[in-house]
Amino acid sequence: MRLEAYNPEFHKPYLEQLLMSRDMPLLSLDALPSKGFIALEGYSIIAAGFLNVCEGATAFLDCYITHLKQPAFLRDEALDMITAQLVETAKSLEIKRLLAFSVDENTITRAEAHGFRVFPHVFAARNIE
Repeated sequence: MRLEAYNPEFHKPYLEQLLMSRDMPLLSLDALPSKGFIALEGYSIIAAGFLNVCEGATAFLDCYITHLKQPAFLRDEALDMITAQLVETAKSLEIKRLLAFSVDENTITRAEAHGFRVFPHVFAARNIE
């Protein structure tokens, strides 16, 4: 398995495959952060993940997605590789606070394995139209 730095023009068809495998709208491709990684096995996409950089030396891991038709062990390996590379990217950008949000137990366990501390929280969001 290999990681490739996200290139919107080149990787768009791969990401469309991921979104279609999960019946998600393709419109969300327009909102992806510019920094991210795509995990491939041969020419098949396994997973993708992104780093959303904010002000104040803060970033958060964002838009993780895996291809449901790929074996679980490959998806797990891909997400670990992506997470490790995103942490390294954050370090190279001198990010001081790296955040991640999830309710999925596997994701939370992965975050802890990569050095994140887990805190109980309430999350509120609003669309602005």
